[in-house]
Amino acid sequence: MTSNPSDNVNEKKCEYCGMDRTYIAVTKNGTPYPKWNSNPFNEDSWICGRCYRNLLYHKAFPPIQVRRSIRIDRIAKRVCHKCGGKTLTQKSKTSPNDYHIWHRHPEVLSKWLCGRCYANWLFEPKRRFKTKEERYRYISKLFSGTGNPQYGNHTLNVGRVYTEERNKKVSEGMSSYAKLYPEHYYKIGILGALKARKMGLSGIPTSRDKNGKSTETT
Repeated sequence: MTSNPSDNVNEKKCEYCGMDRTYIAVTKNGTPYPKWNSNPFNEDSWICGRCYRNLLYHKAFPPIQVRRSIRIDRIAKRVCHKCGGKTLTQKSKTSPNDYHIWHRHPEVLSKWLCGRCYANWLFEPKRRFKTKEERYRYISKLFSGTGNPQYGNHTLNVGRVYTEERNKKVSEGMSSYAKLYPEHYYKIGILGALKARKMGLSGIPTSRDKNGKSTETT
């Protein structure tokens, strides 16, 4: 899918008659627009509405299947004028084929912009910050000190809180387990505890508690 170029018709001239004006057509919604057609033989040239209809009447153009294949080849060769890359594709609601989001360059004739670069150009005047670093510095300054909504709130529990006794018990149990089964302990460290349980690497006796019973890894 491509967007129409700027409405400044003085920048366009018909390839056949040399006129810089064309007749005004109306869309389905009733919006008038100048009727310009792209030349199927030359992408950088235009044909006014009158000459285009005259050429179609005299069958000067190739069949519609050939014109469609020419247009597909042109779209495949397009390169963004700013970033030098390709554009994005989007699902079409009316046809099974995807269409490429290309926009004509609003300032440079015969050049194209991809969807991302065109959006950057379109919203650049509305941006408050030019770079992400400037925005991050502003947010960091805004939420520092009393600007942070959680400033001075020490009652908020953002995660699990374990006692020192529990942490000490887990540390001793894993230390003894590492000495007895170094190959399994190495795998747990790489795969993670959840995946180690699924593989059957957990549940092996690691140490003895005060009552003489064996403890198992979790």
